[in-house]
Amino acid sequence: MRTTHRGLLALLCFSFITLQGVVFGQSSNKLANEWFQGAVRERDPQKKIKTYLKAIEADPVFVEALYNLGLTYKKVQDYQKAEQYLSRAYMADPNNTPNDLKLKMLFELGNLYRRLGNLRDSEEAFRGSLGLAMNKEMQAQIYFELGRLLYKQNRYKDALVELEKGQKLQSSISGSFTRLIQVVDEMVSLQQLYDEAERSQASGDLQRARSLYEQVHAANNDFRNVRNKLSVVDSLLRLKSDQKSKQLALQQAGNYENDGNFEMAIAIYESMLTSDTSAELRTRLQNARVKLEQKRQEDDLAREYESGLSALKLRNWTSAIYAFEKIMQTNPRYRNVRRKLAQAQNGLESEKIETVVSQYYAQGIDAMSRQEYDKALAALNKVQSISPAYRDVQSLIADVEGLSAMHESEPAPPRVATVDPAQIDSMYNAALNLIDQKAWSDAIAVLEKVRRYDPSYQDIDDLLKTAQANRDKAAGAAPGDAASPAGGSKMLIAGVIFIALVFPVVGAVVFVPTVRAQYYLLRSNHLAAAHIYERLLEKNPGKIKLYLPLADIYLLLGQRDEQAMKVFKMILRLNLTTPKREQIASLVTQNYLTEGKKDEDAISVLENALKAEFNKMNKDGSEE
Repeated sequence: MRTTHRGLLALLCFSFITLQGVVFGQSSNKLANEWFQGAVRERDPQKKIKTYLKAIEADPVFVEALYNLGLTYKKVQDYQKAEQYLSRAYMADPNNTPNDLKLKMLFELGNLYRRLGNLRDSEEAFRGSLGLAMNKEMQAQIYFELGRLLYKQNRYKDALVELEKGQKLQSSISGSFTRLIQVVDEMVSLQQLYDEAERSQASGDLQRARSLYEQVHAANNDFRNVRNKLSVVDSLLRLKSDQKSKQLALQQAGNYENDGNFEMAIAIYESMLTSDTSAELRTRLQNARVKLEQKRQEDDLAREYESGLSALKLRNWTSAIYAFEKIMQTNPRYRNVRRKLAQAQNGLESEKIETVVSQYYAQGIDAMSRQEYDKALAALNKVQSISPAYRDVQSLIADVEGLSAMHESEPAPPRVATVDPAQIDSMYNAALNLIDQKAWSDAIAVLEKVRRYDPSYQDIDDLLKTAQANRDKAAGAAPGDAASPAGGSKMLIAGVIFIALVFPVVGAVVFVPTVRAQYYLLRSNHLAAAHIYERLLEKNPGKIKLYLPLADIYLLLGQRDEQAMKVFKMILRLNLTTPKREQIASLVTQNYLTEGKKDEDAISVLENALKAEFNKMNKDGSEE
């Protein structure tokens, strides 16, 4: 049963290949990304730390930068700062952080907390990482770390449970499990001897108690406080043999009380009561028991409080609330427990609100897709009342109100034929597509068919009039302006076949943003169309084909603000083909001259404008 102290330390210091290592990530902040890449490449730890700090300064919630900085501090053995930045990384963006990175963070935090002596936090972190570990090898390693941690707290039976779980996973480190389990088994046996010795001591069988303590001491002289136990038992044995030792025992008990070791004081008093039943001794015993109970309550409150704080750190609101409410039942004035309880309750309430808002938002989008505008508006108004800045709820409400008003303002005569509404929607969308391609005759044919099936369908009459007017205008202007009958027929047939094949899978596309924008342009609602293109560009700034239609709208509206200039400059910089290029270049040039700018963009635009003017002059000269 004997385990050498050196061998035990060696086993506890045993380490495995962990998840430690830098991770790579991206920030929406370009400067933060540049600092991050520089830090990853840097070899010198101190320079690496400074560079990661620059990345975090540019983007305070850059999870990967925070995590890598924590690992770097750990490497230079600054464990306090390592824990600080790893905790920040874990809490920076929990909803968007991948589970494998969360696992790395919790595992590293578990090791750091243990190193810093925060055993409760360490256990919480390791148990949290178990829920994220997907492969058996990592699960086995976490169970091993848990076993070591519990062993260090003298919780031998609990440690044995975790180690046996890990061993069953048939890990490559099974040999290490076997060795540590043997050590823990020995500790369990020693604990059983120790417990039996305490029972014998409490019953007054001091000789047997001493024999059992001696066995524990011989196997491991550092086991708990076995040396003190032997000393106490020896003192009690001397008391039995010599009544003159009574005062010495009382003095020893008093010293234990002064040191806060009430268990030892009580043990002495109880042993003395077997031969001395004086009132003084009974009073001392009763007072020591009261003090012990008070101390245990204080210890329980402290442990519960630490458990609540650990749960708060990991955003485990329910566990934190349970811990702080338990303290409130015992001592409502304990430290700042009221404030911590309120903090946990607010955290839980925030998560509930986020869940409710996202549900209403999803209901609103679903109702919009089914053209149930009243339901969509009710759900989106709920979102706005709870969280006015939630996603794009305000613009969605404006869209729904506009579509609902158009839908309700038109009469609804009975349909002349029974046709699947989805098929009518598809035909309508095909007509919009044809209008966009200026195939006016084919569009009119499809729209008239829609009107026959449903005379009250959306804005069918207005759209027909617009298409007919454009067809007549194209026919009077030039033969090439309108699509040829043959080409148009082919396009119509292709469109109908496409809808017939694709629609059952994709469904109606009434709410596709570009279609809505084209619809608003047909209705001469240029501001609404511009708003849609602006939102699309905000989400997809690299989508080049959105710049030209938005620029046309800005020119039509006479818009010359900063937003318009950004779009005009992008068209010039990308050299996009447009018949209005000279007009755009002139506007941008005037803007630069008015504001007195001299940056590279201004110089480039001026050079291009001069070059275009020079080419034009040469062309005019050659024609003369």
